[in-house]
Amino acid sequence: MRNELSKLKEQTQKSEIIKNSAKFKAQGESSKENARKWVIAIISAISLFVGVLLWGLSSNEELFNIAANILEKSKGLNAEFINKLILIEVAKKIGTKTLIYSMFIYFITFLVKNYNAQMHNYIVNSHKSNALSSTVDLIGTARENEGNDKIILQATQAIFATHKSGYQGVENEPNSPNLITNVIDSFSSKK
Repeated sequence: MRNELSKLKEQTQKSEIIKNSAKFKAQGESSKENARKWVIAIISAISLFVGVLLWGLSSNEELFNIAANILEKSKGLNAEFINKLILIEVAKKIGTKTLIYSMFIYFITFLVKNYNAQMHNYIVNSHKSNALSSTVDLIGTARENEGNDKIILQATQAIFATHKSGYQGVENEPNSPNLITNVIDSFSSKK
C-alpha cells in the first residue's frame, strides 16, 4: 500500500512537471515568434531611416535656397536683420531634421530593446523547459523520496535562479538570491 502511494505521488509529480515544462516551452516559442516580428520591424525602421536620411542629405541645397530667397525678398532691409532672418530659417530647417532623425533613432532603439527582451524570455523559458524535462528523467532514477526531493529542489533552483542570456545589459542581470528556492528549501528541511 505504501509503495503504491509512493508510485502515485511520483506519477503525480512527473505529470505536473511535464505540464509545466510544456507551458514554459510554449511561452518560449511565443517569445521567439515575437522576436522575429521585432526583427522585421527593426529592418523596416532602419530602411525607412536610411531613406529619410538620404532624402534629408539630398535636400541640403534647400538651405542655400533659403538664404537666396530671403536675400531676394528683403532688398533694402538692414544687413544685420537679413543675417538674423537667414540664421533663424536655417536653424529651423536643421532643428526639424535633427528632431526627425532623433525620433527615428529613439524608435529603432525601442525596437531593439523589445527584440532583446523577447529573445531573453525565449532563452529563459527554454532553459526552464529543459530543466523540467531533465527533472522528469532524473526522478525516475532516484528511487527514494529524499532523492526525489533533492532533485526537485535542484530543478527549482535551476529554473527560478536569475540567468544571464546575453540579451540583457549587465546592469539588468543581477545575481540576486532567490526567494522561491529559499522557501522551498526551508519547507523541505522541516519534513
